[in-house]
Amino acid sequence: LISVAHYENGKLNGFSLSYYEKEIISSKTEYFYGEIHGIQETYYESGYIKSNQTFEFGKPKTQLLRFDLLGNRIYQP
Repeated sequence: LISVAHYENGKLNGFSLSYYEKEIISSKTEYFYGEIHGIQETYYESGYIKSNQTFEFGKPKTQLLRFDLLGNRIYQP
C-alpha cells in the first residue's frame, strides 16, 4: 500500500488516501487537526466501495455501512 496524507502543525488535516498497487484507491479518510472528521471510506481492489462511515470530531456520526464485492449494500439490522 502507498499512503498520501496532509499535515498541518504536525496533525493530520484534510484527506488521507491509501492505494493498492496500480493506483487503485484502498481507503479515504478526512481529518480535521488530528481527528477523523467527515467521511471514511474503504474500497475493494476492484474499485468498488467496501465500507462507509461519517465521523464528527473523532466520533462516529453514522452507522458503518458495508458493501459486497459489486458495491451493493450488505443488509445490517
